Amino acid sequence: MKRFNRSILVKLIFTFITVGLILSFALIVVQSRMFLHVLYEQQDLAMQDTARYAVEYVDSLLREVKNACIQLSYIPELNSGDRDAIGKSLQAYIEQSRQCFRRTYYVDANRRMYSSAEVALEVLQKTMNYDIPLQLADATPANGNAALSDLYRSSMITANTIAVSRRNALGGTAIAELDLNEVEKHILNALGASEVDYVLTTGTGNVICRRLPGNVSETEILARCNTENEHRIAFSANGGAPFRLYTARAFRQSNWKLYFILDESSVYDSLWQLIRYTVGISALLMFAMVMILSTVASHFVNPIRRLSAHLKEINGEDGYGQFKPLKREDEVGELSENIGSMLKRIDIITRKQTAEQQQRFDAELHVLQNQLNPHFLYNSLNMLSALAIQGRSDQIPPAVSALVHILLMGTDKVGPAVTLNEELRSTQEYMRIMRLRYGDRFELNVSAPEELRACYVPKLILQPIIENSVFHGMSTIEDGGLIFIEATLDKDVLMVNVTDNGCGMNTEKTAALLDNHQSGEIKSTGLINTDARIRLYFGEGYGLTVNSALGVGTHVSVRLKLIKTMEEWEEIVHENRA
Repeated sequence: MKRFNRSILVKLIFTFITVGLILSFALIVVQSRMFLHVLYEQQDLAMQDTARYAVEYVDSLLREVKNACIQLSYIPELNSGDRDAIGKSLQAYIEQSRQCFRRTYYVDANRRMYSSAEVALEVLQKTMNYDIPLQLADATPANGNAALSDLYRSSMITANTIAVSRRNALGGTAIAELDLNEVEKHILNALGASEVDYVLTTGTGNVICRRLPGNVSETEILARCNTENEHRIAFSANGGAPFRLYTARAFRQSNWKLYFILDESSVYDSLWQLIRYTVGISALLMFAMVMILSTVASHFVNPIRRLSAHLKEINGEDGYGQFKPLKREDEVGELSENIGSMLKRIDIITRKQTAEQQQRFDAELHVLQNQLNPHFLYNSLNMLSALAIQGRSDQIPPAVSALVHILLMGTDKVGPAVTLNEELRSTQEYMRIMRLRYGDRFELNVSAPEELRACYVPKLILQPIIENSVFHGMSTIEDGGLIFIEATLDKDVLMVNVTDNGCGMNTEKTAALLDNHQSGEIKSTGLINTDARIRLYFGEGYGLTVNSALGVGTHVSVRLKLIKTMEEWEEIVHENRA
């Protein structure tokens, strides 16, 4: 019953759970991909808006700075040649202007430098040969447009800065150093409440300002900012936390680049939370479906289970006619009725075949027994005739008594099986007849333990072997002949060995001795019939085995099943008949 249950209901549930797990896994994969796809699209849209605002703020600042530098270049006092007047004008412009200037300079056509901090400029010129304003003036285009420098370290303000410069019609160049903190404020104003981290660099990759996440190496971020060309890339910082880098390049007033760094740990936390919800809901649904499936399947499985149990109950009985079909108006009921009809037909056919096999088995045994008795009777009567001719009439009564005992063993009054002890006694009675005929030319020795003497064997299996030894093995021996019978046990096999020291046979005669297809003197009818009877009773693994050597003797092994009771005998014979 349990095996049936495993093979139907459990396998059905196992299959359902397996399919459910596969579908759940596929759902989680698809759902995760869709979730990330939608999220990334939303991020792209959000970052595009953020980048547009930030770029517009910075462009607006740079446009105002350039316009302010242009206005600075038009101040008349800058071309007066009076150092004090020029310095005051440059300082006054910084104070009056609301732009993000830290220092202002002017380089006239004669390459003389002026600054809003004249004292500091004079000191730097004397101590450090400071000439950065000259370098910026040389790099300023002569077309009158304002230009931005690259990032550099200003000794005047002891900080990194970027200069905006413009050359006027008189050949002088106005220069203003930017306050990069003001640039960062504009970017933060553009980001508003957003906590997006960012990096603003020049076209050459120098960092203008930045705000980086605390768990990311600044070197790693800056390296990616300078090497990656994709608009959006994903990477893992320090081999762990996931990040995504967005790039904005839409500046109109400069070749600056703006990068946004998004920490995606929260994204993956949300994804894992979604997966956990999905797994939990899937588990609940699968449990509910398994319970429903078990209930529905039991409606169909239980009748089949009862049908299987009923078949198992009648499996060991004699007939299948006791099968009772299930009373159901569905396919299971129809199957049950068809099984009942089939079992009835099987029962009829089986009974018929069993009866036919038993009749055939009994007929074959009768034929073999009928072949054995005339053969033995012919030899025995021939011996009695010889005794009478020789005038040994006093020996005829014991010979007849022994003959009657042996013939009685061959009648139906004695069953097909006798104890080994009875079989040995019958053999000794036969040897009494042979000794009356041949005298003391040979003798019989028997070795059989008492526990084996009580075992059951087919009757008259040793007499044909002894007869073959006497008439063929001992025919040329005048004195000292010996026939030895030994019974031994080999696991569950009873071995009865008959050995003589007669003339023996060559290999060809030995091989032909049990061959039913041979004819003439080589063939031994008694041995052939005995071997056939043993095989009919016990099967092909049992019977006679003959070994002989010319001039040495012959050894016959009888292999039998170990049978201790008549009930065991009847059971084995019944199995072989079937």
